[in-house]
Order: sequence, then structure tokens, then C-alpha cells
Amino acid sequence: MYSLSQDVSCLLNSQQLFISHDVTAPSRRSSGAHRHTSIEEAVYVLKGSPTLVFGEEKRIVREGSFVLLDPRDEKTHYFLNETDRDVETLTFSVNRFADAVESESKKSWRPPLLETTRLILRPVEMEDAPAIFAYARNPNVSRYTLWEPHRSMEDSLNYIKEYIHGYYAEGVPEPFGIALKENPQTIIGTVGCFWTSKKAKGMELAYAVAEEHWGKGLVAEAAQAVMDYCFQEFDLKRIQARCKVENRASARVMEKIGMTHEGTLKSVTFHREKFWDMHYYAKVT
Repeated sequence: MYSLSQDVSCLLNSQQLFISHDVTAPSRRSSGAHRHTSIEEAVYVLKGSPTLVFGEEKRIVREGSFVLLDPRDEKTHYFLNETDRDVETLTFSVNRFADAVESESKKSWRPPLLETTRLILRPVEMEDAPAIFAYARNPNVSRYTLWEPHRSMEDSLNYIKEYIHGYYAEGVPEPFGIALKENPQTIIGTVGCFWTSKKAKGMELAYAVAEEHWGKGLVAEAAQAVMDYCFQEFDLKRIQARCKVENRASARVMEKIGMTHEGTLKSVTFHREKFWDMHYYAKVT
């Protein structure tokens, strides 16, 4: 690692580097589409072969390769895992949170405020990082997810800036922050939808909530509101959701909001060094 860091220090002409170890699950992207205003970031593919989406172009990046993008090119980029196994990357940054810029076309877009009986669903902002870290660091919350527990506040800040605000920049409501009406400033979880295929008019629903709020029906309440919003605001035929078969609580949420169990795919996901069976649910208009 020391030798690798030294090489990147020379490449980026900086003695100080911030290093982030990221794991991207199958069918997910590492961040929203973004670009940089200076040469301040290099990505090393530690494991797997992600797809680099650069504007309208795609190319496979092989394991053991470096990616350094020229900021003079205004195309946005992100990594997409189109394989059936986790992709691991190391991101070396000169300035971890100040330089990445969002897509210009929808830079200021934020999802609207939604209200349910007990909840406020609102956009996630950088100031929400401490609240997200408070629950995302809990390994029980991520026990059956395809993302890993947050190990530091930097992980939560990175999640908001690169993942959430990247999706917002594309006009995608992934995700809303979930807050109780009596305390709308504090996020207790997230719920959102992202595109699986615009051509097929399909989105995927995903959610997470702090452990102390399990078993209260809050996730189903939030997910129903977001699903209704997406069917109303986007040209959709289908919203799907999936979970590891061991995650019975998540499956119950999908059933509560009217999704139909379409089947179980055997060993469809390789995560945390093992294969997982996945339940697939969907609601179709």
C-alpha cells in the first residue's frame, strides 16, 4: 500500500492523499455521474472488472488498473458493476470533498418533501452525515444489505456527496431521507428509487432504517409514499425490489406495500465471499 500511495502521490503531484476503499455490489454504481475541476483523483481497481461510463461511452477496466480522468473533458463519469461479483476499488484523492462537481444539467435538483402519517421524507444534505453515520455504522443494519457498514464519518460524507448527490444531479430520487415528524432535522434512514432500465420503464426500490426503529412499520410507510411518488412523476411500468432470502423483515415490507413475489434466484449474488439467493418482488401498473 505504501508503494502504491507513493506512486499516486507522484501522479497527482501531492504529498497528502485521502484513500477510500469502496465495494460496489453487482448491478450497482459506485456513485452518481460527476466530473472534476482539476486532476485530483485516481482510482485503482483492486478486485473485479468494473465498467467505466464516460459520457455516452463505456469501457471495461481490468483488475489492477489505474483510472485518471482529464478534467478538461466535461463529460461526467461513474463506475458501474455489470458483473456478478463485488468490485473493490481504492480512490486516492487530493481533496476528498471539495472538488467533484455534479452534472450541470440538473445540478440543483432535489426530490420534493413528502409527508406521511408519521414521517417527513426529504432530500439528504451534507449536514445529515452524523445522523447517517449513527445508524450506518451498525453492522446489524447492513447485515443483509449489499453495502458495508460505514467505518468513519468520511464514509457517510462520501455516500452523500458522491452517491446521493450524484443521483440527484441526474434527477433521480435515490434516496429520500426518512425523518420522524417530531424531529424532521434528524434522518433515521433512507428510501429511494433508481433506474434499472429507462427503456423498459423500470426502477428499483431500496431502503434502510436505524435499528431502534425496526418493527414499527416505518419503512413500509416511507416506501409506499416513495413508490406512489415515482409512479406518479416518472414514466414507469414497473418498480422492483430485492432482498437476500434471509432478510425476512425486508420481504415483509415488500409484501405490505403491495408488491408481488416474482421468484427467487439461486446464488445470483456473490457478496462477502459467498453466494446468496435473492427474492425478487415487483409492482407493475
